[in-house]
Amino acid sequence: MTPYMTVIVTAVLFSCLWQYFETRKQLEKAYIIGHTAITPHRRQICLAFAFLAMWLLPSLIVGTGGDYWNYRQMFYEIENGGTSYAEIGFRVVCQMIQLFTSNAQVLFFVFNFLSYALFFKCVKDYSVCFPVSVLSLFLVGIYFIGIPQMRQLLSIMLLFYGYRYIYRGNFWRFCIVVAAAMCFHITAIIAIPFYFILRQRFKFSYFFVMAVTLIMISMVAQPLLDILIATFYPRYMGTNTMYLFVKPFDIYAFLFSLPLIVLLVMYYGRVEQTDMASRVFTNATIWYVMLNTLCFWVPELFRILAYLNIANVISIPLLLKQEPKSKVRLFIFLILIIFYAVMLYYRYVVHGSNHLLPYVHVFNWKQMLSVN
Repeated sequence: MTPYMTVIVTAVLFSCLWQYFETRKQLEKAYIIGHTAITPHRRQICLAFAFLAMWLLPSLIVGTGGDYWNYRQMFYEIENGGTSYAEIGFRVVCQMIQLFTSNAQVLFFVFNFLSYALFFKCVKDYSVCFPVSVLSLFLVGIYFIGIPQMRQLLSIMLLFYGYRYIYRGNFWRFCIVVAAAMCFHITAIIAIPFYFILRQRFKFSYFFVMAVTLIMISMVAQPLLDILIATFYPRYMGTNTMYLFVKPFDIYAFLFSLPLIVLLVMYYGRVEQTDMASRVFTNATIWYVMLNTLCFWVPELFRILAYLNIANVISIPLLLKQEPKSKVRLFIFLILIIFYAVMLYYRYVVHGSNHLLPYVHVFNWKQMLSVN
């Protein structure tokens, strides 16, 4: 657990320092070396440390459930000229890496580098509070979900970059980004309707009607589930029986959405709806909450919701900003941190999801042998 806490503290600390220097607009003095003037910028240095912490931990990890070994196996299958069920983007990246090395661990370095480079670029462009958005990536669980699922993480971050084309009204560029994301994870196709849905200016009454509709659908979900399995997940027939029947109401998903529900109820009405970017991100959060809470019966729902969940790292600081009293805002944010910390502790420490603990890195050969 210590490596994860170290990364969180490091990333948030240097993000706060970046925000401070960004506000103050302070730059280092120029140092003259020979005839070359080097002007180190405090902001870029802080950003680099935050990025390195978040990039290196998932890149050095070994053995996070089945996905880690699947990626290694696919990498070597591609190297040996075999076929792989992975999307074309994954295969191309593998082939490019294999021009230089046969070490499969490099694959994790490359994918995580691309993902977090996109993440920091987007947060700088979108967020009203950079360090809160960085911390929110951990709180809403995307950082931990992305460790064993690096293909979809890159797909998520590409879609995150594409949000700018939603609020700018550039449909075809958004489609290009979706196509690029699909090259790494086919589930990105679900984002096409985002362009039309997230741009709309809805009243709360509309979302109430949609919530009631989703509740009614969940009451007769088994026939729909049969259709979904037969159409989109035929490989589950007879193999993954856990997906063939409607799951009971997911209390964990509801509790995980509860802080977002509270923030939306308190501050959604104060968000400037004439600002298209604010509207898009807050709408994404509302849809995430409704689907996460009421569509618990959909197979592998978390993969679909991940493309909405990433918007929460922007909407959380945006909603908090609507609180005029700084002390109240800080209190709410601390409660938010404590609540999500407990939820994440239960999921990854108590329940052991994604096999992230104990953390085993590539330099710990004894633990690597025990994992193998």
